[in-house]
Amino acid sequence: MHPWKHYVAIGDSFTEGIGDPVDGFQSIGCMERLAQILQKSNPDFQFTNLAKRGLMISEIRQGQLVHALKLKPDFVSIVAGANDIMKGRFEAQNFENELRGLYESTVKTGALVSSGNIPFFPFIKTLEAPVQTRLNRQIEKANSIIQNLADEYKIILVNANAHGDDFDENDWSTDFVHLNARGYFKFTDVIIQTLEKHTGVELGKAELP
Repeated sequence: MHPWKHYVAIGDSFTEGIGDPVDGFQSIGCMERLAQILQKSNPDFQFTNLAKRGLMISEIRQGQLVHALKLKPDFVSIVAGANDIMKGRFEAQNFENELRGLYESTVKTGALVSSGNIPFFPFIKTLEAPVQTRLNRQIEKANSIIQNLADEYKIILVNANAHGDDFDENDWSTDFVHLNARGYFKFTDVIIQTLEKHTGVELGKAELP
């Protein structure tokens, strides 16, 4: 049985669970599916998803962090940063400062904190070569910042970038930016495996309804 009582998820569309439906799969994101799994061994377990689509890190910090801290969670997930890049507003030092604010504030509570990095979205391959090069370079820089801060604050990092090849076109929504219901189902197991590795707690696997 896991030790957590209240899991709070903050972030953008990935955490909210935005994506196309797929026959045979619940239309929910990874975090909600993870919460379903955690609730199986603890009926009193609570889950609060504060994430909203389209937000940059500064907006997540300003709009979700205080609410998250007031809930006194003992498990927090933070996935942020993709919109800073995809909206063309990436500035490395600002990116680092804003993310540090999220990490530092949540770690100070004593909660278990997990985060994730940024994949090379298939959508990028549809753009002109110079734009692809710029976005891929920014993703690499952003992921380096995320990794360094995760190491500094001892945050569990789910390496979405490293698992990019595990997913094919059938796992992505038609916008090729968001996973679909099938992709979220598959990625939930990546999250679970990462959490189990770093916590030593056996959580189980995502199951089809």
